[in-house]
Amino acid sequence: MEQGIRDSIEQFVRAGDEQDRDLFLKVTHANFRVVAPNFPAPGSIAFLERDQFASLLQSKQIGGEVRKIDFLGWEPIGPSAATVRTRLTGTKLRFENAFALIKMEDKWQIVQDMAAASAG
Repeated sequence: MEQGIRDSIEQFVRAGDEQDRDLFLKVTHANFRVVAPNFPAPGSIAFLERDQFASLLQSKQIGGEVRKIDFLGWEPIGPSAATVRTRLTGTKLRFENAFALIKMEDKWQIVQDMAAASAG
């Protein structure tokens, strides 16, 4: 996996862990979104746009727990796109994630995080 991809995901996770809105905005594309199946209830799907997610971080309604990152796999899609599977494990929650990234101006940005949460 290209180091820039790993760095972007690690910074994204750190932004959540530390509820750091500015770091989150640095590593996400302007059209970023979260897709969360079975959230907020089983059978539903939540879609959060970048500004919504940033606001939730800033107001400390999400994040704030340090999580361990396990990189499960990645797939390049040409020279400027990739998908990455991770597992993020904290004491309260565990997330299975599928990230979509694009490379713009020599920098990897996250455009989507499909995240399924379960009890840690």
